[in-house]
Amino acid sequence: DPRLGAVLGLCELDAGQETAARPLLETALAAGVVRPRVYHEIARLRFADLIRNQATREFTAGELAPVIEALRSGAKQAPALPETFALLADAWLRCQEAPPAGDFALLAHGAHLFSWRPALNYRIALLQARHGRRAEAEKAIANGLASATDEPTRARFTQLQALLATPRKP
Repeated sequence: DPRLGAVLGLCELDAGQETAARPLLETALAAGVVRPRVYHEIARLRFADLIRNQATREFTAGELAPVIEALRSGAKQAPALPETFALLADAWLRCQEAPPAGDFALLAHGAHLFSWRPALNYRIALLQARHGRRAEAEKAIANGLASATDEPTRARFTQLQALLATPRKP
């Protein structure tokens, strides 16, 4: 039963047994089990495999597809997990290409759902700014500034806000 496998896989992960967990989680994902954490954890494991020993390399959308597809599926399930949106932003930040409009919309939805999570809003704002989506980036920055509780976090958002306000050279 894939649903039982999903639960067992998550238990194995919680016990620190990623090797034992992975086939159970992959089977659950392939069966379409509705359990958002399964999709996040598979994407996290796949992303870790991809970036291992690749500290600064940017990947193609094709290379990131197994990660991104799992995250898209998980993000459509309830309850929404902030970690899913954070990992989606992280994956696209490591990509040579811009995300499609649907992923920007998904990330904006995540920023709205979890507006009180400054780290998530920073990642999303950074991705949006990187791809010229100023209005969306400014909204995520405003969310982050409103929820930031320490000065270093506020400074990061203020610095990003200043970069957005700087006119670009042609």
